[in-house]
Amino acid sequence: LVGFDMTLANSMSFKIEYKKRRDVSLSFTNNQVTEVGSQEFIVGAGYRFKDITIGLVFAGMKRQVVSDLNLTASFGIRDNKTTLRKLSEDSTQEISQVTSGTLAYSIDISADYQISSMVGLLFYYKQAINRPHLSGANQYDNMNFETGITVRLMLTQ
Repeated sequence: LVGFDMTLANSMSFKIEYKKRRDVSLSFTNNQVTEVGSQEFIVGAGYRFKDITIGLVFAGMKRQVVSDLNLTASFGIRDNKTTLRKLSEDSTQEISQVTSGTLAYSIDISADYQISSMVGLLFYYKQAINRPHLSGANQYDNMNFETGITVRLMLTQ
């Protein structure tokens, strides 16, 4: 819906996003309206370190690489809900019930370094915490995280 992304002259960057989504469907077979909605708010920041030198050894040969190191971090909150509304013939009575949904928190951190014009390295850490809106036998808070190193090969220039 709305986003703001800014990079300053001193290599600092800031990002703010607000996303909203709503899908509504009507079923005549059971007189029911299903509404799926989500809202998301993301705040991020980053910094570019200029001309970082790293010494590498390839096949016994020492080589120094000079490139920029990009660090970014962001935090997000997303609220997902699915609501069922049962419509009756009496227009004064409407039964609404939240049937599923989660409140999700996310943390993303990454460091990007370009070794050459064709090879880049990316270190990343992603964490997601999900809290369901419903409490029940199968509804528990859960947390997932992944971290790793990605080597990007660019075959075109």
